[in-house]
Formats: sequence, C-alpha cells, structure tokens
Amino acid sequence: MFDHAALISNPDFAKEYPEIFKGLADMNGATKALDNDKQLTELVKIRASQLNGCAYCVKVHINVGKQVGLEQSKIDLIAVWRDSPQFTVKEKAALALCEELTRINANFPNMEIMHETRKHFTKNELIVLISAIANINAWNRLGVGLGFTP
Repeated sequence: MFDHAALISNPDFAKEYPEIFKGLADMNGATKALDNDKQLTELVKIRASQLNGCAYCVKVHINVGKQVGLEQSKIDLIAVWRDSPQFTVKEKAALALCEELTRINANFPNMEIMHETRKHFTKNELIVLISAIANINAWNRLGVGLGFTP
C-alpha cells in the first residue's frame, strides 16, 4: 500500500518547491482576477477534485465556495448534479465541461458538450473556465500524488 505519510505536506511543498507552487498559484490568481462567477468556478473545482479523489482540494474549495456564497444545498448535491434541479442550465453546462476535461479520453472532445457550453459562455468566459479547470486538475494531481491531507 502507498504510504502518503512519507511524502511531503502541503505547507512543506510550498516552502521546498516555491517555483512549482508559484506557477500554479499565479495561474489560479489570473483566473480569479478574470472570473465574474466565483460560485460557478468553485462548483467546478469541487467537482474536479471529487473526480480526482483529492480530499484536500475538495475541503479547500467547499470552504472557499461557502465564502463566496455558494449554497450548501448545491455543495451537498454536486456529485449528482445531473439529477438535481438545484443547478441551473449554465451550471450544468460548466459541470459537464469540467467532467469532460477532467476525464479526457479517446472520444474527446465531446462536441455535444462543447456546443452546449458555448451557448452559455462567451469566448472569454470559456477561456477562464477552462483555465480554472486545468489549474484545479494540476493541483489535484499534486495533492493526490504527494498525499496532501485535509
């Protein structure tokens, strides 16, 4: 079994590998600066983190989501967003895109998802959203791979 305890903690990572931490933090900061829908962004960060099995990032983004006004009912139902009337059509389009980009496979891109997403987001909004999804996926892989704990 893989021993996460032997790996580096999140605070140690930031101190011992500042260039990597700064690069990801800078990308995150850039997307935050351009983002007008912080609740939607936190929804996709929570969902990507769930899919990637990163408990650390799930916890972080649930807390950030609450800080930006994300409703608890949405946080509670994000894993079953397709079957929940709690989410708007725009949120569902973003969550579908998030799952598509997180689970890239041989059938990528799913043109139905891409067309649906383009109905709800401008070009600039899509660039920011896709950048945020790419960034959280990188953080998730570090968190899971290095054993960050919540």
